[in-house]
Amino acid sequence: MGISWLGILVLLASGAGSAPRDLVSFVDAEDYFRTRGVVLKAEEIAALVTKEPTDGKAQISQLLAIRWLAIHPIDVKKADGARSALEAVAQGKKAQDPSGFAKDYAQRALAKLDGKILPAPTGPRKDTVTESLKWFPDTVTLVASVDLRGTGEAESLEVHPMSGLLTQILGPKQREEFYRFADAVGNFRLDRAALALQMGPKGAEPERIYARLTGLSNAKRLMDFLHPLVTGGKLTEEKGLKGEPVLILASREHAPAIAVIGDTELIVAGYQKEAADHVEVLRQVLSVRAGKSPNVTAGPLKDLLKDVPGRAAAVLAGELNDEQRTQLTMGDNLFRAAPQRLAVNLAHDKGVAVQLRAVFKDAAEAMAFVDSVDKLKKQAAEMLKNPPPRSGITADMAKLLTRMLNDFQLVAKDAEAKGSLSVPPETVKALRDMIGPLLGHEPERRVPAHVLHSLVSVRGRPCDCTARYGAVALGWSAMLLSVYSADEIAAMPTDYPR
Repeated sequence: MGISWLGILVLLASGAGSAPRDLVSFVDAEDYFRTRGVVLKAEEIAALVTKEPTDGKAQISQLLAIRWLAIHPIDVKKADGARSALEAVAQGKKAQDPSGFAKDYAQRALAKLDGKILPAPTGPRKDTVTESLKWFPDTVTLVASVDLRGTGEAESLEVHPMSGLLTQILGPKQREEFYRFADAVGNFRLDRAALALQMGPKGAEPERIYARLTGLSNAKRLMDFLHPLVTGGKLTEEKGLKGEPVLILASREHAPAIAVIGDTELIVAGYQKEAADHVEVLRQVLSVRAGKSPNVTAGPLKDLLKDVPGRAAAVLAGELNDEQRTQLTMGDNLFRAAPQRLAVNLAHDKGVAVQLRAVFKDAAEAMAFVDSVDKLKKQAAEMLKNPPPRSGITADMAKLLTRMLNDFQLVAKDAEAKGSLSVPPETVKALRDMIGPLLGHEPERRVPAHVLHSLVSVRGRPCDCTARYGAVALGWSAMLLSVYSADEIAAMPTDYPR
């Protein structure tokens, strides 16, 4: 396949929980300030809090300063004006930004300093993961969407668990490039991500690729940063449905075309090949958004999407052509049969609930698939009895994973296979607590490189379309892979079979 199904599932799983999801949460405040010559004293940090965030750099400095004060309560008490600076921003009296990041950060900082918990958002969300797919045309044959807003719990003002990897792994030059990017675009938040592919009746590569990222950003700063990076790129502006600005950046020499709608939506679209009229693919999305063209819920995936529960935090649905199905079952692949159609959804219901539905050519294929999964479960259970030394799997984690394997039930009926898994909240929390060391905090327990590499490839082949269009999948995979040193990455094989 041109895109890894497993890689998409990792993307979906990354939305679980209520971890911070904005750019600043990935920045190590003390390292950043040292590179900018800022003295780490509460008085100097407090001055950054009330400095007007007129550009990206000022905004990043302000938000990092607020977070630094929040985790240094003793310094705040000793420094004149530190507390009042936070209060002025939290009340909206000073140094506000149009996106409201400063006010939100300051309110959470004061709550942390006072030992309080901000109330969680109340009421059902008006939008769902299925709604996020309704900007894609009815011709797409594979879709994935994930809501990164997690369980709805109030976010703590903490650095993202993955941020330590940037400081540990990236050298000074690479970190400076990352900081310059942050200074240029300012803070942005990602709430939801959706991906769609239009596959042809034959072949394993997508014909058209679409991605939609929903969140909050400064559109002009983002496009000003991207424009010089696109060879032959032309930046144009037009008006949207409600008069909102729509910035479009595209080149006929390179994929993809990019559009930013207002400050909340980023669309990436184009053909698989480089030289093409990628704007034409982007215009498809804008036409569907305007209601001028039918969306995915009126296409071949209609019946797969109608059963997605409203509380779902992630969904993956698609259909495979014969060539894709053959690739999944040929040679030493693990499955004896591949579905013609597949739907997976994940929901937060105290813990995590996963549902799977796979449709096959006939009952024999459905049973062969279930048998293959049962065989994999048994192999995994045996491995967990004696995990490889460098797997990072502890005895406690092995017990949890074994229990999850046993709880996952997959049953074939006629030409369909259906499965479900419910993970209780205590198990979810335990797994999260255990995953940290595997991501690089304890080098001796890191997951082997070849395991993580398999998440972004199929049968040893890198996924070009994932790397180019699946911005969120790419970011997640890159963060996973970044736990390895430069020497380990350089040692990875590059002569993948085509």
